[in-house]
Amino acid sequence: MNKLSGRANDISQKCPADNHVRKELELFVDDVRSFVKFFQQNVFLLSEQSTQMKSDYSKVLERFGESPNTDSEEFMKMLSEFQTSLVESIKRCPHPLPPCVEHLKPKPKPSAPPLNKPKMVQMDLANSLKNSSLFKRSTQSELKIPT
Repeated sequence: MNKLSGRANDISQKCPADNHVRKELELFVDDVRSFVKFFQQNVFLLSEQSTQMKSDYSKVLERFGESPNTDSEEFMKMLSEFQTSLVESIKRCPHPLPPCVEHLKPKPKPSAPPLNKPKMVQMDLANSLKNSSLFKRSTQSELKIPT
């Protein structure tokens, strides 16, 4: 970024005397300076965030008793496998669980009452026929729906 900014200054100083060309180059140099300033700020912020993330990761490794050189991919894989095993163990646990993990255990499915499907199908068919354009155009005065 500093090189780019320095080159923009060089261009500005070595600019020809022609007013039109000079104005165009000055506009270009101003754009380059704006670009450099914007990205220097972004690079600075990203650098700060990166430093903070490294510090936080080191603290997490320390709390889990891991080596400070532990690869993040390896560590996250280990945590994921632990979490999966824990949830599976909780699901299979036959004993009452503390409230903090109780929600992980699947609830028994309630048995559904038997449905009288044939009557429901008849009702649906009758309602469909009653609302159809064919029925509305027919000369029948009423369609009896079975109850």
